[in-house]
Amino acid sequence: MYLTPFVPLPDGQLVTVTIAGVTDPSGNQAVATATQFTVGASPDVSGPAAIATNPVNGLVNVPTNVVIALRLSEAIDPSSVTPGTFQIYDNALGQLVPGAYTVSGDSRTISFVPSAPLAVNRSHSVYFAWYGITDLAGNALGSNGGLWNFSFTTGATADVTGPQVVALSPGDQFTAVPRNVQVMIDFDRTIDVLSADQITLSGGSQPVAQSMSLANGDARVILTPLVPLQPSTVYTATIGTVTDLSGLPLATPVTSQFTTGPSVDLIAPFVTAVTPANGAQNVALNATVQIAFNERVNRLSINPTTLWLLDATTGQRVAGDVVISLDGLNAAFIPSALLTPSRTYYVQMSGFVDLTGQQGSMFTSFRTTP
Repeated sequence: MYLTPFVPLPDGQLVTVTIAGVTDPSGNQAVATATQFTVGASPDVSGPAAIATNPVNGLVNVPTNVVIALRLSEAIDPSSVTPGTFQIYDNALGQLVPGAYTVSGDSRTISFVPSAPLAVNRSHSVYFAWYGITDLAGNALGSNGGLWNFSFTTGATADVTGPQVVALSPGDQFTAVPRNVQVMIDFDRTIDVLSADQITLSGGSQPVAQSMSLANGDARVILTPLVPLQPSTVYTATIGTVTDLSGLPLATPVTSQFTTGPSVDLIAPFVTAVTPANGAQNVALNATVQIAFNERVNRLSINPTTLWLLDATTGQRVAGDVVISLDGLNAAFIPSALLTPSRTYYVQMSGFVDLTGQQGSMFTSFRTTP
């Protein structure tokens, strides 16, 4: 049943809706009930928009027990969420996937749990835009500047345990951290972006205003404060009940603290020393490349995609391990096998960043002994 006022309700008005005396066809009365709401400041004339999805569009290797969800820009009418207005298709079969729908208490998140695990290695599509979901004023959920219908592809397995935090920058108990620091958290898998609001940064008891972005296939979360942090202040990053794509939560919340220094950092990182030196000759075949930086770098940004050794003759990257010191001031590349005699090698770094997200790069070369 819908009640539609003939005229807009007064702004700020407390409205009470009472249900009493309603009976079914047999004359049995429904339990009397009442609910209240407060009218907003103006009429709602625009439809809601999808501002986040789980999983994100185009994601592959999605667990077969994924929970499919939408987060919306405003409250929607829960009764408008049905199998006809929020559809999940198995694209190989061309059939709707059966399952259960729920709407969160604030009516801004719609979740769908399939009745059975999804088929493995299969493309699926989710349709919701202009399919009939409406807000409380009856405006339809369409694009409205938000996200659109999306697709994803399952992997071969289901998730059975929750995600884990595998790395965090700045490191726990770091001191003299630049006031324009970026906080970066790496998880062991893709997380549900709708649960990323469980990650917070605070100084004392005050939350820090920040922007949030995701990278590495939504397995990395980056927090960027909107203004420089206070000097000489302890800040705490808290990772709460973040969930993976299947809705499984982080088993134990993680906290990490750092203390800011007196100033911001506006100088990009650079290499101050490298061994073997640039242009070195007759380098030993068991050489390890060692690198020193002018400042602490983000340890999460030093990996085989940002630091590598290239054989100039073959054009192939050399197999090996990348290691970074705990303080972020030194890194090394350790080849897995002896280098080839009388061969030129290039040491390349690109895309590594300091604690504030400023990028650095490096290129050197050396030649091995005959």
